[in-house]
Amino acid sequence: MPRGLFYLAAVTSTLRNALLVAGLFAVVVAASIFYSRAIRQSPAIETAETTPAALESAFLHAGIQDGLRAVQDTRLEDARTSFESVPSSDPGYLIARQNLVAVLVRSGDLAGAATVLQEIAALQPDNPSIAEHLAWAYYGLADYERAELYALRGLEIDGRLTHLRYAVGLFRLASGRTIEAIPAYKRAMEADTKRTHVTEALTRLMTLGQERPELSAVHYTLAFFANALRRKELEIQELEKYLAAEPTGPIADTARARLAEARGTALPASPSSGS
Repeated sequence: MPRGLFYLAAVTSTLRNALLVAGLFAVVVAASIFYSRAIRQSPAIETAETTPAALESAFLHAGIQDGLRAVQDTRLEDARTSFESVPSSDPGYLIARQNLVAVLVRSGDLAGAATVLQEIAALQPDNPSIAEHLAWAYYGLADYERAELYALRGLEIDGRLTHLRYAVGLFRLASGRTIEAIPAYKRAMEADTKRTHVTEALTRLMTLGQERPELSAVHYTLAFFANALRRKELEIQELEKYLAAEPTGPIADTARARLAEARGTALPASPSSGS
């Protein structure tokens, strides 16, 4: 079997079985510090300039000017109050709401940031950047289903945003859906022909593994990347880390088979046949 298909074979088999069970039983499948880091790595929400000229601009509502000054002085609560004072009828309302999101994120109020982002999304339904910010906001809130939905929405608006394809894989992995995460990552790599976003994707994966060490599937996914990038030694290391958690099921069997092949040893007997 071609090297790259090892990882997909297991998840395809598992997904097929899961869909069969779902059909039989009529199952409906239906920042914090971490988010602050994530949102800094994603395209920035446009905010008003904080130059003296901008602060004195007659085109900006007084609430925006006061809010920007407060941000400069790190008076986040005052900044929040000022930005919230700008009425929806004001031409600068969107600028105020965008700056309010940034203040809420810095204050650690992710839920509040998500609420304001929802409002901005209603005003700019075809803005993929807003959809992406919502995706990362919900990721920071551990609402992985919504995070994935907004990432997919961003891709629906602009299918060229390859980095969002990697994000879909991350959100699925974080929710424990390894059988769906690997194909998403594969599609991302196929679209990312110049490997422009691989480093970012790997950084996010490793961060997830550090913050949630119980999620051993991170190592399986890192092994998938190592395989695709032809880094055999790294692949072996990650497979060993994954198997150290003694997982069971088709994915674990695939990991053992791939590890044996990478080492150039005989395939070990599979101790598992369950899920």
